[in-house]
Amino acid sequence: MINRVKSKELILVLMVIIIAYLLRILPYLLGYPIPVTEDGILDFGQVKYLLENKTLNLYDRQLGFGSFPILHLLVFFLAKTGLAPLTVFLFVPQLLASLGILFFYLFIKKYLNTDQALAAVFLIAVFVPHIHWTSQPVRETIGLFFFPLIIYSADRLKNQPSIGWWLVNLIIIGLMVASHHWSTIMLIIWLVGFNLRFIKDRRQQIIYGLLALITAGLALIYWHQFFPRGLSLLLEPLTIANWPWLAMIVIGGPLIILKRSKINLNRYKTKTIKIIFLATSLTTILIAAKLIAPLAYPLQTWLALGSLFGLTYIGFFYNRQPAINNFFCLAAGYLLPWLIIGPYLLLGKKLIAMPIDPFRTLEFIIFPLSIIAGQGLIILWRQSKLFFLLTAATLLFLATLTYPPIFVYQSTWQHTPFYDIRSDIRYLSAATIELIDWANQRGFNIESIVPEARAYQQVFYPPQKSKLTLIRNNDQIIDKLNYKIKDPIIKISPISTPPEENQKIIHYNQAGKLITKKYDAQFIDQKIPTSASVNQPAVAWIKMKNTGGETWQPTGEIKMIHLYEPTLIMELKTAVSSGQEGTFWFAGVIPNYPGDNVSRWQIFHPEIGFLGDISPLTTINITD
Repeated sequence: MINRVKSKELILVLMVIIIAYLLRILPYLLGYPIPVTEDGILDFGQVKYLLENKTLNLYDRQLGFGSFPILHLLVFFLAKTGLAPLTVFLFVPQLLASLGILFFYLFIKKYLNTDQALAAVFLIAVFVPHIHWTSQPVRETIGLFFFPLIIYSADRLKNQPSIGWWLVNLIIIGLMVASHHWSTIMLIIWLVGFNLRFIKDRRQQIIYGLLALITAGLALIYWHQFFPRGLSLLLEPLTIANWPWLAMIVIGGPLIILKRSKINLNRYKTKTIKIIFLATSLTTILIAAKLIAPLAYPLQTWLALGSLFGLTYIGFFYNRQPAINNFFCLAAGYLLPWLIIGPYLLLGKKLIAMPIDPFRTLEFIIFPLSIIAGQGLIILWRQSKLFFLLTAATLLFLATLTYPPIFVYQSTWQHTPFYDIRSDIRYLSAATIELIDWANQRGFNIESIVPEARAYQQVFYPPQKSKLTLIRNNDQIIDKLNYKIKDPIIKISPISTPPEENQKIIHYNQAGKLITKKYDAQFIDQKIPTSASVNQPAVAWIKMKNTGGETWQPTGEIKMIHLYEPTLIMELKTAVSSGQEGTFWFAGVIPNYPGDNVSRWQIFHPEIGFLGDISPLTTINITD
């Protein structure tokens, strides 16, 4: 009978792991050929660098993409077995993150029963932020594997403090530090919080304290060497009136008091406290959604988060288990980054990049929070099995909407509450990719407002000398709805398109068009005399590069005109093709303007006006 129960339990756990994995690879199963975000594409760029150069790009300063190489090394070694690197990149990291849920299950089983553990891991499997950060794939995908693995291995070390388990923990912590910065911060919060709330034995407290110190020490050493930008970002709020220390007191103080005084939270689960907690929490969520959330998230995202909050509310207030209360306090520890960042934002600072971003706590807070919300799910099961099944099915469906709907449902759902602006930003259709391919094969770099398009070109093609502007049909939608984006990481770069009369469409399809300016120019060099005499012939020239799409004809109407004396003109002597350099010559005499005179020139076309670079300012002293 015991064996049957274990077999059934194993099957259920494996089902949850399979569900988790499938949810994290949905776009790729449906045929999407590249990572779904700019971050994922740039991380694959580090894999390409490693494959091509046989060395790591550890000192890459672009948001530390090369500084945390565990993901890149994993794909590199698997690719060495003959597997396609991009296929490995799109399907293997999510498998690791899904297996991480298994280790968390094994950990929970020591503190709760099987039903509670299964409910908890199911909620992690369908949790929107966890799916988002484990599906891309990015460095954080690996961090979200090591995080539950260390939770499990640290608990084993606590109970079996052997050299073997010490070595296992040190190795895993070292790998996690080198895999992702934010994951390491979240791990330290777990180690400290778990020590405060769950451990009573002095020896075990010392073990967890040492693990936290080792993690912090390794992180500081590693960041100082390979990620100094992130270290400076992390330490910057320390200059603001010691707010982090106040935050530690605000959060750590109550935790310590609760531990020392053995206050029973069950005594305070009164009707009044329930109402106050609900009102405060909803107000906080609304404020965060309106003022701090990096995107105006669509309705489905809030439904998913709201469902989890409702289950957490039920699980916390309608149970009497001490372990649930302790995990609730541990989850509260993940509010620490919010308290640190609050004053930082109020003083006018901007959230420019990781690691200072409190919204990034969500994919980690789900681990302790899933235990409480899982208890809420079990309470639903006891009250109504039908309602339980409807809730589980709803959560599963909402999980498929983690991605912008065009990735899974082939529609942006525009003009509905379910529209997600990321559908228009992140999705590179086959036709859009064809436009980028066409340009690169003919020696053009792409300018686009979409970061994914820029990243795709940067990673999958060598740099080119000429430029084209990619104008997609949905770029106008992004420009119109740009107010929905408050995330500085999503760098929407507006492209100033030339007037219609100066546009030259190079290639187009149903997704959009590639355009260049008919006439455009880049300054190269000039020879302008510093002194001259009135009415004497002068030798002066300016060299410009034709960066437009039309050839400059010497008999045409294109000339260089003096910006302050339009009667002064420089002309071409030979034709200049697109991409070539040509010289404009001055063929006249020095005007009768004695004294110091400014010389600045620009190309002029009568139908388009002035265009291209203005020549550098020089001064000519004219004498009688």
